[in-house]
Amino acid sequence: MKVINLDSSYELTQAQISFAESVMSFDRPYRLDKEYPCISLLTEHIPVYLFSEKSMPVDSLKYADDENEYLIHNDQTTLATPATDWLGFYQNRTSIYGVDTPIIGICPERIIRCVKNDEELILLIAKVIVHEFAHAQMNFHPRDSRHSNAYYNPVDLFYKWMEEPMANVITLERFYYFTTSYSAGFTFAKCSLTPTLINPFDYVKDFINRQPNNYRLGLDFYNQRFWKWWEWRNNKALISLKVTEKADWLNYVRLNVGGTTTKSDLERLFNALK
Repeated sequence: MKVINLDSSYELTQAQISFAESVMSFDRPYRLDKEYPCISLLTEHIPVYLFSEKSMPVDSLKYADDENEYLIHNDQTTLATPATDWLGFYQNRTSIYGVDTPIIGICPERIIRCVKNDEELILLIAKVIVHEFAHAQMNFHPRDSRHSNAYYNPVDLFYKWMEEPMANVITLERFYYFTTSYSAGFTFAKCSLTPTLINPFDYVKDFINRQPNNYRLGLDFYNQRFWKWWEWRNNKALISLKVTEKADWLNYVRLNVGGTTTKSDLERLFNALK
């Protein structure tokens, strides 16, 4: 993973980078195909930039919670569980130093304000990076060299209630596979982090559970084993046109997020979108 400091006052340590890389290395074997890019392959092509708060995109100050958009007015406020987009972002086309390229950006200063100690810091940095690479993974269609079907336009409230929880599902998957293997001793040789007192998977679950509702929905998806991110990725263009079906989905998830969703209802509403 290539990390470039654009203008942040904070540099990532090698331990923090190695930990994030180790988490992302745990992917299912069938996703190692170049036509079906896994996160670990994407890290070879998409750089991670470190941004200061003043350089973060204006849109990163906004996050969706129910039908409203809240603007964080006081950047000095410590936010225990903000939307991930306040901490980092993925853009599929960005001009950096005159080069048009996809990038991931994170704001270490904001991440630092959300943790209590160095151990939480290394976990949250990894969580944000994995979440943003999950967006990148959902931007590539395995059977479309132009990846045109992976684009959804315009970004609306439905998108925020589908894309963000799906990114958190991928994040939870990676942390689950990493944590179970790490506990068994398989990753000590690869990761420069000493064994943590905090269970990484439990930390990420708890963080997501306290995020805005559209992000927290990802925990519902994971617990219900509603792991449909690749189907969402493969059908974004088609789904963007389904006005009635999108409204039905929104009405259900906004009313039931937080533990009352059922897999059968999610699958019924999702299948109607395709």
